[in-house]
Amino acid sequence: MALVLLNNMQFVWLGVAVVFLLIEAATMGLTTIWFALGALISMVLAFLNLPLAWC
Repeated sequence: MALVLLNNMQFVWLGVAVVFLLIEAATMGLTTIWFALGALISMVLAFLNLPLAWC
């Protein structure tokens, strides 16, 4: 199960971003938009097979 998640992290991050964007659309408090942005950045890094920290 863990290997399946690690091989498909881009879809996990996409799901996380969608959830945060739905919460943001429901509340309009501009609180979860930052978490959604972070999830989208992490999704792009996962598509490029880059780690979150390059050091």
